[in-house]
Amino acid sequence: MEAYQTQDLQKLKIVISTVESKTTVVKLDYREGGIFHYKMETNGKVNFGRFLFKKIAPYHTLEFTNAFADEHANVVPAPFDLNLPLEIFYKLKFTESGGVTTIDLHAKPVDADDSQYHAFNSISDSMVNGFSATFEKLKLYLSRVSS
Repeated sequence: MEAYQTQDLQKLKIVISTVESKTTVVKLDYREGGIFHYKMETNGKVNFGRFLFKKIAPYHTLEFTNAFADEHANVVPAPFDLNLPLEIFYKLKFTESGGVTTIDLHAKPVDADDSQYHAFNSISDSMVNGFSATFEKLKLYLSRVSS
């Protein structure tokens, strides 16, 4: 089982790492109520993040909250000068038609005040670009392993 988990962590790192940063999986407990805690290193700076898995319905739905975190997975404010919500809820719905899978992603702030909602909305283009790049990496990875 350990080798399987290590292999899955390597696959996950391939998809979530950005060109600018090195991502390390600190902990992955992929189950409802589980956590994905990760470390991002970019230009000498270190940040952590975490997902808390809410709903996992294989082939249909994935729901989780995402937050910046410390090395112990405690939620911390974003490490830059923007008053973002401490947590963001994500819902991904997967649909398949004609052999093509479509991912519908929705995000919304958790317990945010007006200022945090405004900050969240101000980065929507950046979030779309980031998720698009991640999904392109996933698409490339899946095309390689299914060939």
